[in-house]
Amino acid sequence: MEIDNSYEVLVYGGTVAGITAALAAARSGRKTILIERSNHFGGMVASGLGLVDSLRENAFGGIHTEFLSEIRNFYEAQYGPDSDQYNLTLGGRFMEPSTSEKILDEMIAVEANLQAFKQLELIEVIKEDNIVISSRYQDRVNKNTILIQHKASIDGTYEGDFAAAAGVNYRVGREGQKEFDEKYAGIIYHDWRQNHQELHPLSTGEPSELIQAFLLSSYFD
Repeated sequence: MEIDNSYEVLVYGGTVAGITAALAAARSGRKTILIERSNHFGGMVASGLGLVDSLRENAFGGIHTEFLSEIRNFYEAQYGPDSDQYNLTLGGRFMEPSTSEKILDEMIAVEANLQAFKQLELIEVIKEDNIVISSRYQDRVNKNTILIQHKASIDGTYEGDFAAAAGVNYRVGREGQKEFDEKYAGIIYHDWRQNHQELHPLSTGEPSELIQAFLLSSYFD
């Protein structure tokens, strides 16, 4: 498969979010390219995490639900519907990373409007009148450089690499409650043993340079 020099949608970053965006664009009839710097698609879900970000059945739909269905189908076909392996997926939400990668690769491969490439590293984003019109990449295997034109671009990386290269404005930290009249913005505390809607008395709502922590216990609420 050869890379064309022009696409309607470019997605940089083969995380699950990036893959989902690329699939959605391709299924909408857009000529789409998905580019990943490493040699694997799937991000953390295919590289050791082994679960999705919510155990609630009704939290997501669309391509996410399709992915869970494919996970269930794989374990059912491989081990049987009454097997421990199938039951331990908890409806497809827990899986082996290698299985995630396999399923995601298959979902990518069947889309006629989607081309996907690995081992391409972003070198620069090119703009005209502050509008992104193309981007340049280096093949990490043969060191060749590739220029790709695209009408729309999506950053699917965890770190915002494409957005940073494009000079997109950003901020770090938490805004205060007063900035956008948000009750739960700024420095706030919850007592996880009580109603999560109630704020702890030590909450101030003031801005903070600190970033939000990841609450693993939310998986098991």
